[in-house]
Amino acid sequence: MPTEDRDHPDDSSEGQPPGNVPEQHRGWRGLFSTLPGKILTTFVAGLATWAVTHFTGVLDSWFRDDGPWVKVAVQTNPYRVGSFNNDAIHGAMPIGERPTTGPGKGCDGFHDWLIKHGGTDAPQSKFQVVVQGNVDGDVQISNLRVLIADRQEPSRAVGVVCPSAGETNAHPISVDLDKASPRAVYTSPSGRPFGFTVKKGESETFPITATAHHGRYSWRLEFDMTLGTEASTQLVDDSGKPFRTVPRPAGPSWEWDFQGAWAVHDAGATSTPQRLSVGEAFQIPQTSGQRTR
Repeated sequence: MPTEDRDHPDDSSEGQPPGNVPEQHRGWRGLFSTLPGKILTTFVAGLATWAVTHFTGVLDSWFRDDGPWVKVAVQTNPYRVGSFNNDAIHGAMPIGERPTTGPGKGCDGFHDWLIKHGGTDAPQSKFQVVVQGNVDGDVQISNLRVLIADRQEPSRAVGVVCPSAGETNAHPISVDLDKASPRAVYTSPSGRPFGFTVKKGESETFPITATAHHGRYSWRLEFDMTLGTEASTQLVDDSGKPFRTVPRPAGPSWEWDFQGAWAVHDAGATSTPQRLSVGEAFQIPQTSGQRTR
C-alpha cells in the first residue's frame, strides 16, 4: 500500500527502538564477566539468535505496507488487539455455507476462519492500525477519512459468534458507515482533535470500530501527511482489499462451542437445544412457533 500523492482519492507502540540503558542497570555487565555469567552469555546469545530468526519474519509481515514516509500495519483479527480481545467476535455467514472445519479452540482463529469461508464482520469491524515513522524528520498525521467503495442492501445470512468472558469499551476511533458521509470520529480523553507526529522508528496505534446496521459496505481509510513543506496522503486497507462490514443478521445466532459444534442460546429460540455439527450447512435457527426453511 504505497503512499500516494493525489488530490482526489478514487474511491503499545510495537516497533519502537529500545531506550538507553538506565545507569542502575549497567551493573549487569559485571555478571557476564564471571563463570556463571559466561554460561548465561552463551544462553542469551543462543536465545537472541532464535529471537532474531523468529521475529524478523513476524515484523516484516506486520509492517508490510511500506511508504517513503511511514510504514502502516493493519491487524484485522480483533482477538489479537488489546482493546478488543475481551469482546465477543460476531460475524455473518452465508446461508448454506458448509465449512468442513471449525474455528478451533478459543477465539484466536475465529476471524480468519470466518473470512476464509465467505463470512463477513457483522455488525462491526474491529481492527488496529499502527503507523510508524520511516524517514528522518517529523511526519505530521492528520485528517483521517473514510472512503466508501461500495454499498449494497443486506443479503440473507445467519449470525455466528465466538463468545467472550466480558466486553470492553475502549474504542478511540469509531465509524458509523450508515451515515450519508461517514466520518472517522476520534475520542480523546483530553478532547483534542485527531493529529499526531511520528519520527523515524516511532509508532502511533489506532484501534478502530466501524459499525453497519443498514447496508453492506466495502470501505477504506485515508489520512493526510506533512513532512516539512511537502504534503501527501496514505491509504489504509486490508492488504490491498477494502474492509467489509455488514449488519448483524436478524434472529438467533450460532455460537461456537470451542470443540466441534455450534449451538443456539438466544432467549427467543425454541426450548429444544439446537446444535449444528462442523460440516453441516449453516441455516437460520428455528425460533418458537416457526420452522426454518
